[in-house]
Amino acid sequence: MKKILKKLRKFLQSDRPMTSTANTQPSLNTSKKDEYVESLKKSLTLDKTHFLQITEKFTNEIEKGLKTWERGTALPSYITGLPTGQEKGIYLALDLGGTNLRVCLVILQGNGKYELLQKKEIVSDDVKSTSGESFFDHIADFTQAFLNENEQILKNNHVAMPLKLGFTFSFPLKQEDVNNGTIIGWTKGFSVAETIGKDAVRLLQDSFDRKQVPVKCVVILNDTVGTLLSAAYEYPNTVIGVIFGSGTNAATFEQIEQIVKLDDQKKESLKSASSDQMIVNLEWGAFDSEAETLPLTSYDRKLDQESNNPGKQVYEKMISGVYCGDILRRILLDLSENKFLLQGQDLQQLRTSILDTKFISHILGDSSADLVEVSNVLKEFNITSSSLEDRKLIKELTDLVAKRSALLGSIGIATILKRHPQFVEKGCTVGIDGSLYEHIPGYRDNLFFGVGEILGKDVHEKVNIVLTKDGSGVGAALAAMIVSGRD
Repeated sequence: MKKILKKLRKFLQSDRPMTSTANTQPSLNTSKKDEYVESLKKSLTLDKTHFLQITEKFTNEIEKGLKTWERGTALPSYITGLPTGQEKGIYLALDLGGTNLRVCLVILQGNGKYELLQKKEIVSDDVKSTSGESFFDHIADFTQAFLNENEQILKNNHVAMPLKLGFTFSFPLKQEDVNNGTIIGWTKGFSVAETIGKDAVRLLQDSFDRKQVPVKCVVILNDTVGTLLSAAYEYPNTVIGVIFGSGTNAATFEQIEQIVKLDDQKKESLKSASSDQMIVNLEWGAFDSEAETLPLTSYDRKLDQESNNPGKQVYEKMISGVYCGDILRRILLDLSENKFLLQGQDLQQLRTSILDTKFISHILGDSSADLVEVSNVLKEFNITSSSLEDRKLIKELTDLVAKRSALLGSIGIATILKRHPQFVEKGCTVGIDGSLYEHIPGYRDNLFFGVGEILGKDVHEKVNIVLTKDGSGVGAALAAMIVSGRD
């Protein structure tokens, strides 16, 4: 009897919730959970003040980037022309992104149409962190294998060798010309030794020559520049190219005269070519890395601290596919470890695995009453049991992370359009490539909403946002065509 009384006393003194059939009150744990979750949701939500503050900050970032090389933003592409949509010819494109390496044979057919043949591989962690010579030799070998596979097509079309190639390089560059790009730094998990400060075109061409690959790299460009060019092949009024994928960035036009960091002689030579405007790679992932206006959560700060480039590319880390899934993973772990979610489940795999964009897409695309797809995603991480309440909360939090990504991206787009009101007045197109925009439900709508919050709802009548698939491949081929003289 004493043992029973002792157990009962211990129970009554514990924090364990007690229930009653009448006037049931929320348990202390439930109250704590609700407060915790509401605070979390608020931290992931942007309001009108955020929109205005960040827009002002980003405007200043672009202005400063046009004046100085040191910031590594607003980088000249030295491409002043746009395709008409009528070009024809066969060009090679090499696309090095945050996840994949692609080599493409692009057959321009005119009337905004093209045929694309490609070979793609996921860049391994070993390749991402190898020496410069090994890295570019790997690319040369990969290119030669692709040419071997398509040898008959090249013969049938009587393609002259060496093939002209456009190199899409999705990392910060300081360009001296269309075919010269000094590597400023590596992002997205890459760290290729002893290449900082060296010309990426020279490194690539040296490997082609050493391996006797019959290719001539005639232009290097960022994937956003390629996306802008590719969209312009179909939509001639394109003024912005954006990537929302593994990374995020944008390119747009700036008056050559406004690019203060270019010397006068370079400005004059560019203006006399074909236009008084040039495509500029904004490198907007680096905007406000001091987080003066960006509303970082504790999860963002922890991710940044543990990244291979702390204090850099903070805007990108709040938006892009490489990081969005990791933010969500950290949130779910935090809630689970505080016993507000997935209680009793093995979290080890969630602690050590990557939660990539496809899982976000699957979660947000789940419209079933029981959220079966959310359950299936959890099983990918060895979480075999979850309540419907848990799954609803996971979907809601996933939506907030994805919505925040899109709204932050919309601020970047709106900032460009606000700086160039003539774009909107004439009617313009924004070309977007990347898995977030293409596959995340609601992403496009949230982009439009954010742009409207800054520029007014009627901006939707003037601004056309389109998916530009294969922009980094087709755009590179178009760049090779432009700088080689329109064939």
